[in-house]
Amino acid sequence: MGEKATAHVNGWNIISVWLDDTGRRQKDLAAALEISEPAITQIKRGKYLLSGRQIRRLLNFFQADESKISAFYREIVRARFFADQSLPDHIDDDWNHVPQTCPVIRLGDLATFDPVRSTLADFAREHAVARLSSPCVTKSGTSLILLEGNIEPERRILLADGNRRARHGEFVVACGYDGKFSVGLFFSEPERYGITCKLPGMANYMSRLHNPPALFRWAFPLSPIPRREAIDLFVACRKCAKGTLTQSIG
Repeated sequence: MGEKATAHVNGWNIISVWLDDTGRRQKDLAAALEISEPAITQIKRGKYLLSGRQIRRLLNFFQADESKISAFYREIVRARFFADQSLPDHIDDDWNHVPQTCPVIRLGDLATFDPVRSTLADFAREHAVARLSSPCVTKSGTSLILLEGNIEPERRILLADGNRRARHGEFVVACGYDGKFSVGLFFSEPERYGITCKLPGMANYMSRLHNPPALFRWAFPLSPIPRREAIDLFVACRKCAKGTLTQSIG
């Protein structure tokens, strides 16, 4: 048997099979997605990412059942967040180098977050308990995540980058398919794959399989926050009421 195909950021491995099985052509798919035929080539090459709306149109176009939908979502989530290939550099990569107003969301509220149907920033804005501006937040698409429990204030605020997948050796926040959360160091090596978590009340996820099954629904890299700034952010969060107060820190 040959090696398993690498997961594709747009699920093209699956799309190509569906095209063959249904006798449809790429131009038919382009029409269904309301894009040009050259854009299909860009999707196929992974130079352009399908949006959540386009994915829904695609699934309707192929009349995919629940099992096919599940397989498709797993393919693209695994590719976009955990595969070895690079994602396009232009995806929401908007560094302004000035403080940005950033939504703050409780970690527990991310239990219903689906990275295919929404971006982390959009979901956080919908469920924000506060909106803060801080010198450490200079990139659009980031979100501040508030941890619960008996943890030092400076460790209870996380700055998650929702623009890209997790890479080996980075600290991440993640949610497993079992619904448990993890914050720790992400490993993606032949002999180990997963997250080692050092925070109380959170899960460790680790597999020693060379081609491990999907362990996470989502995982995002974390950016460092200076200790003093993290404490200020935590204090500001406690003062903020949802949708009624926006604060600047520093």
